[in-house]
Amino acid sequence: MHGTQSRSCGGAVPTPHGLGSCGRRGVSAPCSNIKGMQTSRVLLDAATLREVLPALGCGAVEVLDQTTSTNSELAEQVRAALAAGEEVPEFSVLFAEEQTQGRGRLDRAWGAPRSSQLIVSVAVRLPGVDVATRLGLLPLLTGVAAVDAVRAVSRAAGAEVPAELKWPNDVMVDGRKLAGILVEAVQLGPEPIVVIGLGLNVDLQRSELPVPHATSLVLEGMPGDQESTEDGPGVRTRLAIALIDELVGGLRRFIQLGGAPQSVLPRYRQVVLTLGTKVVVHLPDGTTTHGVARDVAGTGALVVDVDGGGELVVAAGDVTHLRPAEGES
Repeated sequence: MHGTQSRSCGGAVPTPHGLGSCGRRGVSAPCSNIKGMQTSRVLLDAATLREVLPALGCGAVEVLDQTTSTNSELAEQVRAALAAGEEVPEFSVLFAEEQTQGRGRLDRAWGAPRSSQLIVSVAVRLPGVDVATRLGLLPLLTGVAAVDAVRAVSRAAGAEVPAELKWPNDVMVDGRKLAGILVEAVQLGPEPIVVIGLGLNVDLQRSELPVPHATSLVLEGMPGDQESTEDGPGVRTRLAIALIDELVGGLRRFIQLGGAPQSVLPRYRQVVLTLGTKVVVHLPDGTTTHGVARDVAGTGALVVDVDGGGELVVAAGDVTHLRPAEGES
């Protein structure tokens, strides 16, 4: 599609410039005969996603077998539609069974075996939102949606996974990373468009994890994925639906309130581990600062009380948790 390396499963019915959908029921056989990609893992139930997600507000739903990166693929589709003078469907969603060049914050690689993660990107129009000052809230909003979806789906499966967030948007379980999130601006101006991407480890064994400090839902005690039955779709498809439901709901509130911090931060503060914790901040210029994470600013930046006095507002950088500050639980 427009220069990206992607493979679409089943009979794709694309709308202009690839913003479309393809349908197939969840099965355990590969949906295309690609050398070296044979797997017994269950595929996403694209037919169910195509049926359910439009009712949640998604204007386009597409499921690819393989792509370089769902964020890059969807961003290119958006740019092509804009160049042709076409409207970008609201909440366009792109899933992939595998991405060969997945990446997270700070351009770090994030990959895993085919059909073992939930890999999804969403294109979002943000009319009336000042992206220059509010873009930093979107990773937080997405993290909240992921935490709430994981908790709800795992609880319904009888093994609730206590997902939480590490600033800004790493989804964590007991100090191990479950999911990563990447938000990229595609268009600025009066009606900004961003692409939100998420990769969540579902059915990975320890030897398959993308990084040593990661985890997966299966490793945290959740049942493995299964094919769709009369009782409903498998775990990844149910998680996809729950995630999009939470995300679209949060984004609508965010847009209705013009990107106001109160549309995101109250719930974020409830599920983030970082506040009240002693941290080491690794800044982009290579310097480090020690202190206690005190709050999250209206821009999404982390506010740190620096050891020895003073305050540091961190908009970009890595934060390492040391231990709770004295007097904090």
